[in-house]
Amino acid sequence: MNPKSLEPLELITIEEQTTQVMQQAQPRSYLYQTARRLQSIMQLELIRRGLFERQIAALRKNATR
Repeated sequence: MNPKSLEPLELITIEEQTTQVMQQAQPRSYLYQTARRLQSIMQLELIRRGLFERQIAALRKNATR
């Protein structure tokens, strides 16, 4: 998966899903570590695109409409 090819809303969704997985997994488990890496990659891509908390919140709000 190339994060550069994803839409901003897809990046946000994946980041939210990784957070949920991390909450359910054990901190030292492979699943937790993989989810943490994926979350970091998605966050870095959002930053690279210039999307920060305020813009991300607006995208989430528009997606729920």
